[in-house]
Amino acid sequence: MKNYWKIVQAEFQERVFSSKKRIVKFVAICFVPFLYAFICIWAFWNPIPNIGKAPIAIVSNDQQVNLVSGVNKDGKPQIGGAYKYIKNGEEFLIDKTDFDFGILEPGDVVITYAGSKIEVDSTNFAVAKYSIVDNFLNSWKGNNVSGITFNDKNQKFTIAASEEMKLTNISYVNGEAAKKLAIDKPNNGGWETLDTKTYWAQIQIPSDISFNFINYLDKLSAQKFISSKKTSFLKNDLWSSFADNPINFWSTYKNNFLFGQFMYLFDNFKTGIIFETGPKVVADSLKEMINSITLDNIIPPVIGGAIKTALLEILDTIEAGIKLVPDFSNFLTSQIDGSNTNVYGIGLGQFFLCIGVWIGALMQTFIYDRKKRVESASNISFYFGKLTLMVATSLIQTTILMISILGLGFHVIGPSFGWLFLWMLFTATVFTIIINALWFSFRDQTVGKFLCIIFLVINLSSGWGTFAPFMQHSFFQVLSYIAPYTYSIHGQGAIIYGLSINGQNLIDNLIILQNLAVLLLFAMVFGIIGVFSAKNRCREMLYSTSSPKRLAIILKELNLNDFLRANQKPDWAKLATVDSKEIFNAVNEKFPEEVKLERYKKWEATQNLNNKELKTPKQASSSDDD
Repeated sequence: MKNYWKIVQAEFQERVFSSKKRIVKFVAICFVPFLYAFICIWAFWNPIPNIGKAPIAIVSNDQQVNLVSGVNKDGKPQIGGAYKYIKNGEEFLIDKTDFDFGILEPGDVVITYAGSKIEVDSTNFAVAKYSIVDNFLNSWKGNNVSGITFNDKNQKFTIAASEEMKLTNISYVNGEAAKKLAIDKPNNGGWETLDTKTYWAQIQIPSDISFNFINYLDKLSAQKFISSKKTSFLKNDLWSSFADNPINFWSTYKNNFLFGQFMYLFDNFKTGIIFETGPKVVADSLKEMINSITLDNIIPPVIGGAIKTALLEILDTIEAGIKLVPDFSNFLTSQIDGSNTNVYGIGLGQFFLCIGVWIGALMQTFIYDRKKRVESASNISFYFGKLTLMVATSLIQTTILMISILGLGFHVIGPSFGWLFLWMLFTATVFTIIINALWFSFRDQTVGKFLCIIFLVINLSSGWGTFAPFMQHSFFQVLSYIAPYTYSIHGQGAIIYGLSINGQNLIDNLIILQNLAVLLLFAMVFGIIGVFSAKNRCREMLYSTSSPKRLAIILKELNLNDFLRANQKPDWAKLATVDSKEIFNAVNEKFPEEVKLERYKKWEATQNLNNKELKTPKQASSSDDD
């Protein structure tokens, strides 16, 4: 191995330690594995427990019932939903939403929906607007239900799903606000989810929960205090009504594929989970609701105690679970938007499409150069000429990519693939503008390429390609806002899991337009950076510097003061009219781009190797140049 050690020394001295600039590059390249591996490992260290941070809403369309309580003609306690009233022997309907009970007088009678008759008197009769869902959720706010806590400050519920996972971002939405999120359509069947963006999952409660439950209690109290018959047929009636118009669990793949996949898996296992935990939570919540003596605010104490005792007796069968609830899951339906196209190749494919387009644009910086081939071209023309070449290449790359994935399996999204194709062409254009700007941003193109790598790592770790940022460290949540992958993937999600399922609709189109606007902003900002960077590179080609300060010094030394403005800054327009070679050489001599270290110069002078060989080493190809 002749001269092996000399070769090693020559390589390190020449390529690493010859100047500060090369030392900085060496240190930077040593951190590339750190940037790729450590940052991404940190970003995806343990996101699964944080899935509970997803915004979830309990959306209640439940309509309040006019709950009346009192005694019947036999003096027995009775409770039910007000349907009609009898005054002076005539029956009148009671409006569900707007009725003045102040018109009732002692001697009048209120008829419930179950047919019970409650006497109006000054002692026992009481009425209140009542929703079992509202009261049910209020019982959670006391933090007395096992596994459920409430934060007064942010008005959020936390439910412990397991020892390691908690759902910490659960909101309760009712009334008109709930109708803006989702509405049940009992006549048409199913639910219409109106807002798919604010909350990533919704537990949608239908409008007749309180009505059915109060009617059940009405019949039950009549049997308890009048006939004492068995209530099994009443249970069947109650659960049949719940099964006919069940609670619906909704989620979507649109916001994030992996979150949607978790929800899909939950949906598949919900029968076992709900059967095991549902009766216990219901029993604890109802006990707390009853024990909170909310009834005393609705029902006079004279009869409230008797009804409360009867209600608590009902819970004995609920705690037995299966005796009252044959299968809790029958009362829950589910809708996971996008579950028909939930293969990993499509879901994670959104991420890899972005990576492919980005790498394709980045590789162009290794093939094309920044030389100005038409000297008379303006700075703007120079920039857009280079950009046009890169964009055209990116569009060809993306077309090849999209045709290939169409055959791979993306055809399942149907005609919406055309929109996805156009979206990726737009994405490729934006990414190319960004990479072009970074590539041109420094005189040393290696620095620009390094910035492209750093920006790639930001996108890989924070760009919504895998886990949603709220499942990661807060550092990556901040980075996600400056990662263009975020907005491209959101747009892809709206097409794949929105337009392909629902067709053209306002909600998904708005999501696409919002993300398109942000990507256009990226293109504008980096386009401006690219124009100014290209202008500086053109000046460096002519004068070996783009620094007004350095150029002013040289102009003074060359007695070219006519080319200085009153503020002692160069007049670039005038300079364009003279031969720049003399200025270029003077600047290059006084301010060389790369200053050799004295230690390197001493080493170079003491080597037995031919100095000419060091300065002009042999190479196999001109591509081996820096």
